[in-house]
Amino acid sequence: MSNQASDPRPIRPLPARAQNSFSFANTENAHIIRYALNDLSAEDLHSQLSKAIKNLHPSQLYNLLDVLKTAGIVAYKHEAAAKDTQRRHCVRCHKSYLERYNTLQACKIAHCRPDVIETPAPVVGGFHGSTTVHIRSTKPGTSASTVGATRGETPPAMKDRIEQMVVDLVYPCCGLRTKPGQKPDRDCFLGRHTTTAENVHYNPANVWPCERVGCGRPPARATTAAPVGADTPAQTDVTQA
Repeated sequence: MSNQASDPRPIRPLPARAQNSFSFANTENAHIIRYALNDLSAEDLHSQLSKAIKNLHPSQLYNLLDVLKTAGIVAYKHEAAAKDTQRRHCVRCHKSYLERYNTLQACKIAHCRPDVIETPAPVVGGFHGSTTVHIRSTKPGTSASTVGATRGETPPAMKDRIEQMVVDLVYPCCGLRTKPGQKPDRDCFLGRHTTTAENVHYNPANVWPCERVGCGRPPARATTAAPVGADTPAQTDVTQA
């Protein structure tokens, strides 16, 4: 008789917890995907996926979309917005748009003309390190020879006073400050189009409501409910920028 037959102990099934202890997150494929994601920046991942979508076979696109849905990356609001064909009016930049093309860079507002702000700078060790030097003939006080030596030119016949001034360019639309010759490193606004006026920070410099621009739309004001067709389909919020 075999040892198994003579063993009086009953054979017990594995507990359910032990049976389900295996995790798909520890498979080789999961490790590969996790490493690839950690090796890419968000910008690179977005760029490569965008390029791949243009070349994938329809069946591959279907599988990719199914995976993105399962992962919670693609939601109902994205499907509804992509299928929506109603042309809308942005109450920020006053351009018309389709929601399927309403990206994070769709609505762009340029800066207005900057104001030139001059403030006196403290003189430390003469004029070394000064930002800008202005010659003011209305305030005598410095000899002509000093003026000429500072500017590297022939001293004028009159006595002037040298004033050291710091010059900044201030954009009243958003308060950005730059130096002369320095271009702004960003737009005044860059984001999504919107049909909801309460989402827009209007200002008298470059972001105006529709009634001032002459769009033929009602005055911009916060409302408790947007009119039918004024924004994206029901249960979507991608235009609420």
